[in-house]
Amino acid sequence: MAEPLGSRFAKLWSASTASALGSGLATIAAPLFVAAHTRNPLIVSATAGVAWLPWLLFALPGGVLVDRVDRRRLMVTIDWIRVVAMGVLATALLAGWSSIVLLDVVLFVINTGEVIFRSASQAMLPAVVPRARLERANGWLVGGTTLRQGMIAGPLAGFLFVLAACVPFYVNAGTYAVSAVLIGLVAGTYRASRAAADGDANTRQARRVRQELAEGFRWLAGQRVLRTMTVLIGLLNLTLTAAARFGITAPYWAGFVVAALVSASTWRVFNRAAVAEAYAEPALSGAAR
Repeated sequence: MAEPLGSRFAKLWSASTASALGSGLATIAAPLFVAAHTRNPLIVSATAGVAWLPWLLFALPGGVLVDRVDRRRLMVTIDWIRVVAMGVLATALLAGWSSIVLLDVVLFVINTGEVIFRSASQAMLPAVVPRARLERANGWLVGGTTLRQGMIAGPLAGFLFVLAACVPFYVNAGTYAVSAVLIGLVAGTYRASRAAADGDANTRQARRVRQELAEGFRWLAGQRVLRTMTVLIGLLNLTLTAAARFGITAPYWAGFVVAALVSASTWRVFNRAAVAEAYAEPALSGAAR
C-alpha cells in the first residue's frame, strides 16, 4: 500500500487544483462573453490570446522570482490579488458595465498569477513530501491541475455563463479565495536560502536575473531526457492548440504523432527511473539552496 503524502501536500494539492479550476473558468468564460458582445472574430481571438500570453512572457522570469522569495507567501499574495481583480470584474458585469478592455486586463492579470503560482507550487513539493514520494506527488499535482483546468473548467464555465455572465467570474474569485486560505494553512517556510543571501545587492539585480535565466537554459541543454521532452511536448502543444482553435484536422492528427514520439522517446530510450530522476533533480536542488 502506498504511503500517504501527508496533510501539507493535501492542502497544497487542493489549493493548486482550485486555482487551476478558477483560471480555467475565466479562460473559457471570457471568450464567451466577448463573443456575446461583438461579431468581430479578431476581438474574440485577441481575448483568447491575452489568456495565454502570460505563459510566453512570464514563465521564465516567474521561475526566477519563485527562487527569490518565500513561495508560500508569494502564492497567497497572488491569490488574494486575483480575488480582488476577479471580484471587480464580476461586479462590473453584474452592474451592467460590460467592458471588453477590463475583461482582457483582468484575464491577463490572473493568468500571469497562474504562471507564477504553478512554478511556486512545483518548487514547494520537495519541502512538502519526502524524496521517495516526490514522483507520486508530482503526478498527483500535475494530473489534478490538468483535470480541473483542462477537463472540468470548460463544461462548468459554459453552464455557469448560461446562468449569468458574471457567475463564472464570481465562482472564479471564490476558487482563488479557497486556494489562498489553504496555502496559508500549510505550515513552514519555503524560501530558497540563496535568495536571502542575495537580497542586499539591488544594483546587480537585473544582471543576476539574466545570469539565472542563462543558467537555466544551460542546465536544460545538458539534460538529455528533459531536453528531448521539452522539444517534443512543445510541438505537441502547438499542433493540438492549432487543431482546437481552428478546427483543422491535420494538426490534430499530427498532435497524435508527436504524442507517440514523446512516449516512445521517453520510455524506450530512457528508463522510468531516469525520467523520474530528471524531474526530481531540479526541484530538489532548488529546495536545497
